[in-house]
Formats: sequence, structure tokens, C-alpha cells
Amino acid sequence: MRLRPKIKEQKRHIAVDTLGLLLCVIVTAASVQDRDGAHPLPARLREKFSTIAPVWADGGRRASKLARIV
Repeated sequence: MRLRPKIKEQKRHIAVDTLGLLLCVIVTAASVQDRDGAHPLPARLREKFSTIAPVWADGGRRASKLARIV
């Protein structure tokens, strides 16, 4: 049995590369909508990794809003 601490009232928005290596993490309150919490992620990625090109998001993000951000 694995014992892990329960972290409540937080959401983690992450960006990984194609190998699954972590590029960026943004932690928000649980009350923040997923689509709004992911908003600063593309800007941070461009800031740190200027050559980053394609970005995919899972179904929890609204594609049209994310496309405008990127």
C-alpha cells in the first residue's frame, strides 16, 4: 500500500516534452478553472524555451481559447 499525502485545494498545470520530461509547472487554487489556470503556461514555455513549436492540450482545456494564447 502506497501512502501519499493528500494535497487538497491545489491544481497542477504541467508541460512535458515528447519523452514525458517536465518542462514547466504552474500550481493554482482548486477553484481556478482548468482553462484559466493553463493560460500562463504557454508564455512561460516561450520564455524558457524559445524554439518550442507544437503544443497539445488534453480535453479539459478549451481548444479555441488555448489556440489564442499560443
